[in-house]
Amino acid sequence: MVRIEKYHPYKKNGYIYTYGEEISCCPDCGRKMYVHGTCRRKVRTFEDPDGTTLILRVLICRSCRKTHRELPDFISAYKRYSTVSPGLLWEKMLYWGQSN
Repeated sequence: MVRIEKYHPYKKNGYIYTYGEEISCCPDCGRKMYVHGTCRRKVRTFEDPDGTTLILRVLICRSCRKTHRELPDFISAYKRYSTVSPGLLWEKMLYWGQSN
């Protein structure tokens, strides 16, 4: 898992795609990571248990060959629920994700 604070969200075909602005480094060896693919992640809130599906980038380290998902800062790792309410989810993604 690689945490990102600066990211660009956009909506396409009913999914929200996110990609980070920062150069990500491998948490294991510290070298630069490269985009390897994407994966789906459902983000739920207590008010909206059906949730929203995000498309996240999967990054690979060419040095140690490990893969990590690029997670925006409002998603809890290994949890089903977002750290923000549904109203704040879009505000956080559209406002904070682009201006930090």
